[in-house]
Amino acid sequence: MAKRMETHNNDELEIDLLQLVNVIRSHLVVIILSGLLFGLAALLITKVFITPQYVSTAELYVLNRADQNSSSSVTQSDLLSSSYLTKDYIELCKTRRVTEMAVSAVGLSLTHEEMLKKLTVEEASSDTRVISVRVTDPDPYAAQKLTAAICEAASTQIQDIMDVQAVKVADPATIPEKPSSPNVKKNAAIGALLGILLAGAVVVILFLVNDTLRTPEEVERYLELHVLGSIPMSEEDNKKKKKKKKRNTGKASTRKTGK
Repeated sequence: MAKRMETHNNDELEIDLLQLVNVIRSHLVVIILSGLLFGLAALLITKVFITPQYVSTAELYVLNRADQNSSSSVTQSDLLSSSYLTKDYIELCKTRRVTEMAVSAVGLSLTHEEMLKKLTVEEASSDTRVISVRVTDPDPYAAQKLTAAICEAASTQIQDIMDVQAVKVADPATIPEKPSSPNVKKNAAIGALLGILLAGAVVVILFLVNDTLRTPEEVERYLELHVLGSIPMSEEDNKKKKKKKKRNTGKASTRKTGK
């Protein structure tokens, strides 16, 4: 008996899933239109309300005095000890003295905290003395000038505090041609996907909430009652049909009068 009930429940689940798929198919146009509208809205919001940001990058190389005076090649232990100092160099690049010198050189009115929000200093790669300096700004020219000014000020600061020979600019800052953010295509795709998911969720929820029995088969399956007869047309359909008849009758009488 338990096996029969389990089989019956599985059959109902399969039929419900098939009905759900059919409902989604019947609303497929609405779901696609919702995705297009959300994607278009995300595209417009990205272009109109989000300010593009440009990133200018430069790389610094720290040259120790030991590297300058040593006639032999640099050993692995020298490189390892120097890489440990890279974190100190990075922190020195973000000091108040460096940011204020850079802002003053460019001629902008930025505080130390505002400059830090624009500035990113990190290792170009692991186990290296190459430091990557990046500045993000809505103006690509300002981003390039600030990056170059940060490199120059950091070079002076590191040489004054640390026992290094020089700080060389391995890769100078350039003017960015394209904004790094926002990604218009990505935002539009996310908006379209969100619209499709929301529309699909609404269709599924309405389907699950609606407990109306539409066919005699559903009455027999869910209520376990035998259907003796059915009315082929609802009252609304009858009203619509009567309205159509009246319209057609009115048109026919108008034509006769016109003749």
